[in-house]
Amino acid sequence: METKIQYYLDTSACIYFGKYLVNYSKQVSFLISALTFLELISPLYKSPSKLERIRSHIQIISESSIIDWRFPEELIAASYDNCTYRENRIESLQELIYSIKTGHPYEVILNSKKPFDLEYFSHYDEQLSHVLKIDNHRNLITMTKNILDQEKNEQTLFTEEETRLPNSEMLQLMNTKYMKLNFSLSVEVLGEWLLLLTDTDKNKPNIESICNSYNKKSSTFMTAYSYYTIDRMSRYEQSRRNDFIDLLHFLYINPSVPIISADNLILDIANRIRPGLGINAHKILKQ
Repeated sequence: METKIQYYLDTSACIYFGKYLVNYSKQVSFLISALTFLELISPLYKSPSKLERIRSHIQIISESSIIDWRFPEELIAASYDNCTYRENRIESLQELIYSIKTGHPYEVILNSKKPFDLEYFSHYDEQLSHVLKIDNHRNLITMTKNILDQEKNEQTLFTEEETRLPNSEMLQLMNTKYMKLNFSLSVEVLGEWLLLLTDTDKNKPNIESICNSYNKKSSTFMTAYSYYTIDRMSRYEQSRRNDFIDLLHFLYINPSVPIISADNLILDIANRIRPGLGINAHKILKQ
């Protein structure tokens, strides 16, 4: 039997493109993730009036797609061999999504007795964005400044001519000529974040041990994150609220699985990683 071509749908594509999935799913295979469900249900706790619309989206995409239920933290942790991370929220999310999909009333959905309930998941994207946007993004700026200053003084990486460039232009070189340096910064930033999430015990590894154990399993995401952070910093632009959440969709793909999106940020970065990796959902419907 001929293997179907696979495409990953981010949340924007599921919302915009979802009702057309059945028409295409006979020819290709669609992948979605736990992250998509987490984003879809995030407004539900404060806005019960949105239940039927969210229910409709969930019913359509869950019937027409293959679901990867792993959380982003688990996927990032799997990229570091020395990181021990225990994910215990998947069952609660699956049961919540099932409850929404099968038509349970809002009161039943709200009053789930699971360890992780609608209130918890409704704040998930906000909490995750806050952690990496505020704390680690600031760390990245500090580390980058230190490295640029060190390289200017020691001239071990940048050429003498490059060290005389404005910092913004030197940073842009880290998205082209010196992408390896950029990548290593991202590995360290996300490694530090993982240390905050792992269980605290006497055998907890240090940041050097974590970084040295990076195994490249999340290289597509790391490339997207690296490009995004340096590009924002070089243009002195602050991260938008949901940018990091959007970037996490790259955890669920590799360069052979295109991502369909209606988000310009995702499309731009995907096609910088590999031309054709990002497919505009709007253009598909116009074909």
